[in-house]
Amino acid sequence: MSLKYFFIACLLAFPLFSVAQSTQEDKTQKPVVLKNYDLFMLKERLIGIFSSEEQSINDPQYFNINVVMRPVWTERRDGYWIYVEQSYAEKPDVPYRQRVYHLFRKDDKTLASQVYDVKKASMLTGEWKKEKPLAHLSPDSLETKSGCIVYIHKNVNGEFYGSTPGKGCITNYKGANYVTSQVYLDEETFFTWDRGFNFQDKQVWGAYNGGYLFKKISDDFNPSVLDESYKRAKELSASLNQEF
Repeated sequence: MSLKYFFIACLLAFPLFSVAQSTQEDKTQKPVVLKNYDLFMLKERLIGIFSSEEQSINDPQYFNINVVMRPVWTERRDGYWIYVEQSYAEKPDVPYRQRVYHLFRKDDKTLASQVYDVKKASMLTGEWKKEKPLAHLSPDSLETKSGCIVYIHKNVNGEFYGSTPGKGCITNYKGANYVTSQVYLDEETFFTWDRGFNFQDKQVWGAYNGGYLFKKISDDFNPSVLDESYKRAKELSASLNQEF
């Protein structure tokens, strides 16, 4: 793990997402007053194709994952809407997570990302490749993941960071009772750490030693980008005498 990645992982391992709980003097993690364009900047940093390939090579406990985030319903004026597909690099056409994020401004120091499930998600696989993804759907057709909202702040260095509040993001996935999500974005890196906990607050799934570090590998949405990622993943697997 590079020095920069080590710093980010350590930074986010501490309770910096709750300013009320933080007793540190690191003023870079105190939220600043947002400007009008900050919501747009958050959206711009999220849009694109991301890969955790480099992290997976440096640390085999992490999978090689691709995340595609593309704007949808761009004519709306209630914030920004993003369609998300997440898949293993060796299985780019079989996403294991399909969501919609709604980005909006909550107050003068807080942005928010509300998470939605997509009904019959498997039928929408590859929707991001279309000129107008989800054009036949609307926000009314989505299923709100109650309590699964990420509150995001900006620090004096221009970095965005945030998390879900408390234990409100309920789930029954793989024996978990609730999910927590932490995020961090700078101009080069998208960090995310999703974990599931049971009723005894014991972690039952998700990375244990820190979150996933994604690098943006494309600002456009050419499917060949994932084809190349697949080829590299296949070559790496072959070099390790593994089979998909």
